[in-house]
Amino acid sequence: MKILILFFFSILCTNAMAAFHGDVEAGVSSFNNPLYLDDPDTSSTAYQINPRLKYDLSSDIVYADIELDAEYTNFSGVTGGDILNSDLQLETGLGNGQTKYLGLFAKTSREKNLIDNELGVAPPVFNDTSTGIVSDFSISKKSSIYLHYEQSTTDVDLDDFAYLNSKKSLAYLGYRFRFLPETFFFLQAESFDGKFKDGLINENSSDDNVARRLKYDYTGTGIIAGVKGKLTKYTSIDASFGLKQIDYDDDNQFSEPVFSFVFTDQITPKDSLIAGYIYSVEDSSFTNWVLKQDMNIGYAKIINDTFLFLLKMSYIYYSYSEPQRREDQRLLAKMQFDYVFSPGFAVVTKLNMDILVSDAYDLDSSADDKPASYQAGDFGIYLKSSF
Repeated sequence: MKILILFFFSILCTNAMAAFHGDVEAGVSSFNNPLYLDDPDTSSTAYQINPRLKYDLSSDIVYADIELDAEYTNFSGVTGGDILNSDLQLETGLGNGQTKYLGLFAKTSREKNLIDNELGVAPPVFNDTSTGIVSDFSISKKSSIYLHYEQSTTDVDLDDFAYLNSKKSLAYLGYRFRFLPETFFFLQAESFDGKFKDGLINENSSDDNVARRLKYDYTGTGIIAGVKGKLTKYTSIDASFGLKQIDYDDDNQFSEPVFSFVFTDQITPKDSLIAGYIYSVEDSSFTNWVLKQDMNIGYAKIINDTFLFLLKMSYIYYSYSEPQRREDQRLLAKMQFDYVFSPGFAVVTKLNMDILVSDAYDLDSSADDKPASYQAGDFGIYLKSSF
């Protein structure tokens, strides 16, 4: 990390071009069921501020980027409701911003979520850090090679969640071929693994509720091919298909195709439509892995160059693996209305809905046989400044 910082600031002494931009959003929201309970009897008013900042530096031979995305939320009347989440990323290396001959990056994030806290204990805080290298360079006018390698660690500040402490690595190597001015084909091979040093800490516990508190080490590989970019002036596509293999130490295994298809169309100069279907797999804190099927559709419209209307709906089906089988269905809906009253300033109104239907039970609660299903939502008004 120290090397990254020194290299980043050394660029300030060169003939480099710099750009600073971002936005800050602040406002108040009304949350229904902020704890995501099956029988909600709580609501809360939350005050939020969300700065998103980015600073870019580039010259003919070196580049550097730094990004910050933070969110502070204060839930009134909720134990542990003072929450600060943040993501900070620094990347620097040899290149000019478009071509990255060799880059180094470091990321750190902090995540805290509300939980059903009948004993008044503070929610856990997840601290993630990762470092790695990236490279993306052309081998001809239409083709390029890219690679990415990173190692990450997760530390949880509460002993009850120590089974999620982990060290993970991810590496992928890809080839990209541009067959249209703004469209390319890619082929990518990847390898990844995860180790949970305290994953089996509760294996021999006499507590009846520790079954879900087990995490097994895993290794995985994958190969993915796809097409991404503009098909026409108004239509774009992001599609991929591949195979993934994940092996866990308890002999549980995933070996299936994965794919995604996202289509965007600018119907008119002021109307856009997006639709997608994503079939993916990822590691799960509840069990070994979870298979996700995400079907979504969205619509955006600009009205009189002053108003922006956004609508997005998603249906997600989750299928969790052994040893803790679980089937979930989730419906998400988001509506946003922006009023731009002057350049760089807008009033933003957001309405969110989140419904989960699950056959699982919340084993972290002291209540017996408490369903994991919930219905939640929030409505907020914010002032947004962009620069």
